[in-house]
Amino acid sequence: MARFESPPEPERAEVEKVLEDLIAGRCSREEAADWAVRWVIADDPDVEDDAVWEALGVLAAADLKTTDRPYLYEEADFRQWLADLRVAT
Repeated sequence: MARFESPPEPERAEVEKVLEDLIAGRCSREEAADWAVRWVIADDPDVEDDAVWEALGVLAAADLKTTDRPYLYEEADFRQWLADLRVAT
């Protein structure tokens, strides 16, 4: 069975930038989700900051589709994720 190694933990600023880029349309939902999923699917993710881990978890789902609209999450959700990350201690 293949093991999925995670890259080094991203800094909060790096996660914030991905969220900002997603909100501004500088990256797609798929690009943001692909970036975050590297940690989420890792067998032993090297993420100690709980706020970063939470943000990676929701970012990995940014491209989820749903039946009643194109995507499950909208820009308002992305903005809330960013706000949550920024106020986390």
